[in-house]
Amino acid sequence: MATARPNREGYFVAGDGLRGLAALMVLGFHGFVGVAVFVPAGQNVDWGAIGDLFVRLNAGLYVFFVISGYLVGGPWVRAWLRGSAFPRPRSYLARRARRIVPAFWVVTAGLLLWFGASGASAGDVLVLLAFGQVFLEGPVAAVLPHGWTLDVEVMFYLALPVVAGMVVRVGGVPAEAATRRRALLALLGLLFVGGLLLRRGPAEGLEQPGARTIATFVWAFVPGLLLAAWEPAARARLAGSREGRALALALGALGLVSVAALAAFGLDDGRLSTLLAYAGCGGGLVGGALVWQWTTGRAPAGFDTRVAHALGRWSYGIYLVHVGVGRELVTRVPAGLGPGGALAFVLGGMLVVSVALAALLWWLVEEPAITGRRPRLPGERPPAAAVETPTGPAAVSASPEPVSAPAK
Repeated sequence: MATARPNREGYFVAGDGLRGLAALMVLGFHGFVGVAVFVPAGQNVDWGAIGDLFVRLNAGLYVFFVISGYLVGGPWVRAWLRGSAFPRPRSYLARRARRIVPAFWVVTAGLLLWFGASGASAGDVLVLLAFGQVFLEGPVAAVLPHGWTLDVEVMFYLALPVVAGMVVRVGGVPAEAATRRRALLALLGLLFVGGLLLRRGPAEGLEQPGARTIATFVWAFVPGLLLAAWEPAARARLAGSREGRALALALGALGLVSVAALAAFGLDDGRLSTLLAYAGCGGGLVGGALVWQWTTGRAPAGFDTRVAHALGRWSYGIYLVHVGVGRELVTRVPAGLGPGGALAFVLGGMLVVSVALAALLWWLVEEPAITGRRPRLPGERPPAAAVETPTGPAAVSASPEPVSAPAK
């Protein structure tokens, strides 16, 4: 059962559960592709509807992006709407760096030691460690094939203070709240449409160096930013209402239907329909959970449990290590297993090993980096301060140090 939690603005009770779900979706996608491409028993097999569904589990990535838009971008959106000070860029970026960099470097170093550099040069590896993989081509992509998504995430982190500063300096902060809201919605609409148009194109060109940047993926963060902008009005209007419950269920259904549509119609990346389905998946699942919380004060059932919160804490680690785990497992599939057995072996092994490694990574690297404390011994209570998860705070964190926005 869902339990009551503080229902403050910017607090996302189901955030951990959705992060864990998204990480497992991406794990399932990569595990299936590994079996279908690299395991003899899985090659040249008509996987049918099951294969179509597994291939579209990559939609979990867009759940991560929407959560980032809401949780990481939310303080910037709320500051603009209120006409108050923005978060202090130095403090904000320091928190983001502590959250994402140490674990990324540790896992990348481990992959290099275990599998080697796959022919990548030392310079390329340094660029990879600096979150610049999206601008490279060649063997470096084999070190951390899904590392480009982290590059896009980091670009989003950097873009928030840059865009906020540019907007303030160019146009100032309008005195009227309605004007600020209209300006924000206009900007987000422009970013959504512009990003979609930039991302459209032939599938073969979408993975070229420089094709995956915040410019071509900003649309994936916009639904989360819109949810943050809508939150004050939605809370006031939907609290305790049947309308809110119905809307939450409709948004959740949109998220599920979007994944089903991707699988059923075999939509290709680069098509507008595909991109809208990805946005529908992320925006629907995240929006449905948030609207349910704003309406009832609780998370949807199953998303406020110890397991859900644990998977959320470990989701960044799961995301980082699962491809390397799968890469090892596809070479160890026992002889004689059929396609289904090979898939079960790889997916089961990826799940167990990835979760175990992610829990270890959280204990030894992530939590100490965030809190500035040594790893907790078994049985020790966690620090009182809120601990941030890879795409935003798992609980309400202390208010960021403000920096005054220059008036018009």
